[in-house]
Amino acid sequence: MIGAIELVSPANKDRAEHRQAFVSKCETYLRQGIGLVVVDIVTERRANLHDELMGRLRTTAEPVAPSHFYASAYRVVERDKQPCLDIWQESLSVGHPLPTLPLWLRGNWCLPVELNDTYEHTCRGLKISPVA
Repeated sequence: MIGAIELVSPANKDRAEHRQAFVSKCETYLRQGIGLVVVDIVTERRANLHDELMGRLRTTAEPVAPSHFYASAYRVVERDKQPCLDIWQESLSVGHPLPTLPLWLRGNWCLPVELNDTYEHTCRGLKISPVA
């Protein structure tokens, strides 16, 4: 595996053991140098998996905006012979376009993940109206 996109589901946030399993999976990706994008649009549960992941990695990062809806991209890089975590984070809100985030692949390749275009394409394919 060279990159991963994880879409948070309500089940990922409903119990402590499910949150820990999700965070463990994300931690494993990052410790293996796999680029990661996490998108959290779960409205009915307030757990913040980004903050839990940062706590697990013992990394300080700016907190997610109070909306609790976010998309984050993560890349492990080496600086001064030490592993460092680069983070791109966007707050999300209903009725606003979704962001484009970088998905860093092994070998230092970057793919833009155009979340809004993907969402609209999926809605067209399913013949449903996008949420405005």
